[in-house]
Amino acid sequence: MSMTQREADATNAPKGRAPEGRFKSLALPVLAFLVLAAFLGVLVVWVPRIDLIAVVAVTLGLAAYDFFVKR
Repeated sequence: MSMTQREADATNAPKGRAPEGRFKSLALPVLAFLVLAAFLGVLVVWVPRIDLIAVVAVTLGLAAYDFFVKR
């Protein structure tokens, strides 16, 4: 029975420390989503038009969908 690389990394982690793979693979996408949301939020605040707000909402919705479904 062969272990995957992730299982091997988890079993070889020093005691008292969690394996780093899950955190590293989650931190960058969350940061990227927050930066995108902040950029689009500034755009909505400075140009408060209903059509622009709709486009921003759809954009953030698609980004969130991609983030949660591709996990």
